[in-house]
Order: sequence, then C-alpha cells, then structure tokens
Amino acid sequence: MIRSMLARGLFILAADWWYNAFPEGDIHVVCLEELSKSTNAMEDVTSFLGLPKFDFLSVIARGRYNVGGNEGFNSLTRADDEKITKPASKIPISDELRRDVEEFFSEYNQRLFDRMGRRCPW
Repeated sequence: MIRSMLARGLFILAADWWYNAFPEGDIHVVCLEELSKSTNAMEDVTSFLGLPKFDFLSVIARGRYNVGGNEGFNSLTRADDEKITKPASKIPISDELRRDVEEFFSEYNQRLFDRMGRRCPW
C-alpha cells in the first residue's frame, strides 16, 4: 500500500509522457490548490482553451460537491462550510518519516516544477 501511495505522487512520470508527446505550448497544468483560492485558475484554463470568458464567481459561491464528509456528487457543501475552510486532518506520522517522504519527493517535484515553469503550493 505504501508503494502505491508514493507512486501516485510521482506526477512528473505521467507529465513527462505528455510533454514528450505534445508541444509544451499545447499543455496547461493547474495545481488543484489554485482552483480553491480564486477564479484565476479557471479563467486561465478557459483562455488557454480559447473558450469565451465566464464568470466563475457564481459557481464558486454555490459551494462544492464531494467535500469533507459529503461523498458523491449529490450533496452540495457551501463555500463557508467548515468542511471546506477547516484544513483536513493529517495522518499522524513521525517527523523522521515525514522528512524521508519529503526528501523522496523533492527531486521528482522539482523536475515537475521545472517542466511546468512554476511551482505548486505543496
């Protein structure tokens, strides 16, 4: 299980395939955390795709699906709900293991950020 969890975080391995298959100008990467903070990330996506401008504020104001304890897509969680604003609880691990995991991912994350030309906030 640990190996599969670690493997899922090696985003550069999947990204390399796409970057090798398509010109860099045809690829637009969005960090999930950017979608939560403002509408800029979605505006960048629509612009990249050549879609007309759209006001995402009304969509964000409604809330989100599949957040916190609400599983599935039939239960809307409002943007001001604690489930969204309260940070998710973390799995308790030792400081030593946390350092080892961060060190393991460090090189892979840096390669991804170099490819993207910017950093994700994690």
